Amino acid sequence: MNRRLTIHPEIRRRIVEHALAESPFECVGLLAGRDEIVEQDYRLVNEAKSPTRFFAAESLFGPMREMRQDGLDLLAIYHSHPDSPPVPSRRDREENFYPDAVHVIISLAGNAPTLRGWLIAPDSVTEVELLG
Repeated sequence: MNRRLTIHPEIRRRIVEHALAESPFECVGLLAGRDEIVEQDYRLVNEAKSPTRFFAAESLFGPMREMRQDGLDLLAIYHSHPDSPPVPSRRDREENFYPDAVHVIISLAGNAPTLRGWLIAPDSVTEVELLG
């Protein structure tokens, strides 16, 4: 675990709130900032409307433009697992189009929401420490 990502408590609260609001479907969103510190979260629309996958195309353009205008980097993509642990699924690994972004997964399967972060490469998955 070499890479670290700092997500302030207020942003954690908002992305967990997003996951709970979208349940039983997966939620999806972006986390942007500088120097591995998240400064802004962006909710996207899960066009798949599925409990086991996410897809966001239409709602992606506005946040990406706003990040560029604000000088922020895409640090992470977050999504939820309504009924499974916060580890990348086979589909998460196969459909990873942003290998440099941390993938923050919010699990709603336990007594309380759990967040874990991952770097997903074609041949490996490495956990990223989430601070904050």
